[in-house]
Amino acid sequence: MKGQDKDAEIKFFDRFDRKGGYDVFDTSGYQKISKIMKKIIPLKNGAIIYDMGCGSGAFTFYLANAYPKSRVIGIDISKGCILRAKKDSPAIEFQIDDVEHLKIKNSSADLVCYSGILHHFPDFSKVAQEAFRILKPGGKLFSYDPNLYNPAFWLYRNNIFI
Repeated sequence: MKGQDKDAEIKFFDRFDRKGGYDVFDTSGYQKISKIMKKIIPLKNGAIIYDMGCGSGAFTFYLANAYPKSRVIGIDISKGCILRAKKDSPAIEFQIDDVEHLKIKNSSADLVCYSGILHHFPDFSKVAQEAFRILKPGGKLFSYDPNLYNPAFWLYRNNIFI
């Protein structure tokens, strides 16, 4: 099975520094997802949250607002997206890193969130291994992706959380 073409991904997403941010949802979509997350994943003050594949930081911004007493860090492979994220949300920490080979310490995260990136990987076993490597014991993983079968999208479309 062919892997992800990282060079092509970087080239595609780097342009969002010059052309403006990259948003998958509108404001109400991000608000709903972050509200659901906060309800189903309560975190203690000082928790460390990684938003993997944060792009230009659109969802990272809502994560930081949903968990204001946590340290939220956006991670993306694209330097251009990270530059845009830092411009748009200077109070949030952003880093360039590869979700298959993270430079993050073992057992250091309370929550790892994948912001619509798993569909970029034909096999995301390396991505999952990295998530579980950096999660603290009892840490949580949350993922949303544009995929009909993703449980997060079932929650997103369910009016019980409005």
